[in-house]
Amino acid sequence: MKRPKKAKDILTSIPNFKYCSHPLEAQFFEKVEEPEICDCCRKGTSIIYLGPFYSEETIETLCPKCIASGKAAEKFQGEFVDFETLTESISDHHKKELCLRTPSYTGLQQEYWPDHCDDFCEFIAYVGWKDIIEMGIENSIEFTSKSEPYSTYKDIVNGSSCQGYLFRCLSCKKYILHVDCD
Repeated sequence: MKRPKKAKDILTSIPNFKYCSHPLEAQFFEKVEEPEICDCCRKGTSIIYLGPFYSEETIETLCPKCIASGKAAEKFQGEFVDFETLTESISDHHKKELCLRTPSYTGLQQEYWPDHCDDFCEFIAYVGWKDIIEMGIENSIEFTSKSEPYSTYKDIVNGSSCQGYLFRCLSCKKYILHVDCD
């Protein structure tokens, strides 16, 4: 990927995202030493987006502010999460917040964002089964219906060909695990 010219840093903080409260820790963004120009606002940023963005245009760099405001999705007629993969029963308001103003994780295949209690869940982390055990939540996990089939829980290894994506319901706080295998 070709990176744009470096620029004076304008943005050094990350706005709040309803469906990912810790996007830097979740690896949705990366801090870079030399600020880069955001393709949307044309300002320098030292925090750049790493996840998927579905648009006809090739976008190299987006800052968190342009994602949170919806300006990036509007300007490039794109989305961060594919509307077509979402549960139909969830309100259009929640769908727009997720797809147009929320950074997304990078999946092995098509990213899937689970919902629970009539809203989308918050992304917590990329995980393996070992991580789940270390967190002490192995007995309170609910798997998504779209999770790839796998032979045993031990097959879910963070950074492997069978990846877990941990979410939490914003309402009841239940942990939801989506599993994706290549």
